[in-house]
Amino acid sequence: RSYIAALVKDYRKDDNSWERFILSYEDKVKRFSEELNFKTRFDTGLEKPLKSILLTIASIKEDKERLTEELREKNVEIKYLSSELNRTRGKEASLKGELEAEKRRETKIKRIELLFDPSEAIVIREGPDVMLRLVGLSFAPGKAEIEAEYFRLLTKVQRAIREFPDCRVVIEGHTDSIGHESINMQLSTKRASAVKTYLLANMGLPDTGIGVVGYGESRPISSNENKAGRSRNRRIDVVLEIVGD
Repeated sequence: RSYIAALVKDYRKDDNSWERFILSYEDKVKRFSEELNFKTRFDTGLEKPLKSILLTIASIKEDKERLTEELREKNVEIKYLSSELNRTRGKEASLKGELEAEKRRETKIKRIELLFDPSEAIVIREGPDVMLRLVGLSFAPGKAEIEAEYFRLLTKVQRAIREFPDCRVVIEGHTDSIGHESINMQLSTKRASAVKTYLLANMGLPDTGIGVVGYGESRPISSNENKAGRSRNRRIDVVLEIVGD
């Protein structure tokens, strides 16, 4: 208030001072207008230019708020897209790992298939597992002892198991339907156990790494009405339950 009073008192001494004051004020308003990128006219006084300045400032504030909101939304979108990109990359890496694991698995199974002649074993794929049907392994009637001529075949079985060192091995014994059912069940279990004993003795595997199941005559793969069919039913199947590559 004292500043205004002093200023008015000073301007009253010189009539030209008011004109200089107004021109100075217009110059300041003009410079504000130029900063806001529009031309100012004072033909109707100062109220219209000042109003234009205020409206422009308000518009700039609105634009700033809008741009701030858009920036926030873009940042949220970028964060989401970044998350999706990382998730996609994770899926790609996982898929790549699965494909590489499947490729290694296939290579190992191919090596197993090449180990055996058709007269020795048939390699059967059962989902993720592999079954070795030992068609070349026979037992004397009613017996469960492995004859020396089959040691070479069982050595190949050992090599097949080593392709998947972390797999669980299940040895399945099967018989034909000749004889009493309970006796056939016992005989199939003894024959499977004999194969297990041989593998354990020559591979150094823990006893828990190999399971034995005797199915007797309950799972035939051929007719028991003829000699050839009964021969196929009397078999040992070695199942490799593969849990990894």
